[in-house]
Amino acid sequence: MENKRVCLGVTVLLILVLLIGVFGCETTPAEKEPVKLGAITYMTGVVSDDGLKTREGMELAVKEINDNGGVLGRPVELLYYDNGFTVEEAVTSTKEAISDGVHALVGFQTEDSGDAGVQLAQKENIPIVVTYGASKASSDPDPSSPNYYVGSFHTNIYPHQWDLAIMKWIEDQGYKSCANLYIDIAYGYSESAIYNERWGQPGSAVKLTAEIFYPFGAVDIGPEIAKLVESDPDVINLGIWGGDAGIVVAKKLNELGWTGPVIVGIGCLNTEFVNALGSLCEGWVAADNWAVDRDDPVNWQFAQNYQEMHGRMPDSWGATGYTGVKALLLAMNEAGTVDDVDAIADAIYKQNWDSPFGEVKFLPGGQLYLDKCYLVQVQEGKVELLATPALSLKDYTSPHDWYGFME
Repeated sequence: MENKRVCLGVTVLLILVLLIGVFGCETTPAEKEPVKLGAITYMTGVVSDDGLKTREGMELAVKEINDNGGVLGRPVELLYYDNGFTVEEAVTSTKEAISDGVHALVGFQTEDSGDAGVQLAQKENIPIVVTYGASKASSDPDPSSPNYYVGSFHTNIYPHQWDLAIMKWIEDQGYKSCANLYIDIAYGYSESAIYNERWGQPGSAVKLTAEIFYPFGAVDIGPEIAKLVESDPDVINLGIWGGDAGIVVAKKLNELGWTGPVIVGIGCLNTEFVNALGSLCEGWVAADNWAVDRDDPVNWQFAQNYQEMHGRMPDSWGATGYTGVKALLLAMNEAGTVDDVDAIADAIYKQNWDSPFGEVKFLPGGQLYLDKCYLVQVQEGKVELLATPALSLKDYTSPHDWYGFME
């Protein structure tokens, strides 16, 4: 009888242990292996704040996804790596991210670093979202092209699209000459080619009086600015990135007595930049792929959420970072996988949600279709929306016919 009681007790104990194992020790989503994204952004130097804003946008997207259960019940984690000022630095960081076991790559802030990132992602067969370094090469829609990669996506417009919007504005204002400053990287040479294709021919509407290149990451570019002013243009067009460089440029132009129109690079004319320069940047103009003043409730909600999380308003760097990461994570959930690149890509192309840019639609080759470019101007110390030139599908799909939306 005593043995039967012992056996019964042991049996009950074993059942309890099994029940605890099944129900009491179930792994919660927070304890599951995270989905890791390798974010390659600017982290040092004159453009570090542009990189920070990109990461802030990414962090907001990750927060929203994690607050809603993560990706397939797993939390999402951002791992940060420095894009640097050269392709070699970006490649080193990308390889480090891959060795850390990231499930996807996001970021890349120049055309050439983005192209390099796509090549490495293709080799590892993982998705990549280039949030700023848009490139015709790495968004090639032709599957037979050596540049084509099914897992490559881009959330920024091509450089020529805002450059052409600026050129059209200059022509419409009746200006006859322009001096340009470019960054000494692939992006800058792409811009130079665009300006020369339109204005470098005899009889062009506008004459290029000077084209000066400066080392990427440099802050003291006073000598380059002096050369622009000496060429006596109607307009000065500055391809500068980074607030510190902008402050140096504005002071140098003021020192040289320049009072004519000034155009600056994408993402430069934000509230912090304008507050730092004060009256020195009054009247400055920029083209951008996003504007906080865009009349859309989703856009306003994004700006409000960003400000609540980070204590400042977003700019286009933050908007592209947010949209790219959110599109990727939503696609992973929809595809039911973080590893199958083809399934994730298929889900991205089928997406239907509203981002800060409007309805999300990715074109063949992975380029996010943005139907507008935004011209902004500093007016009475505030960045105001000046115009919204439309972009057409033709401008995305025909690599050698970039002027379709402007004729």
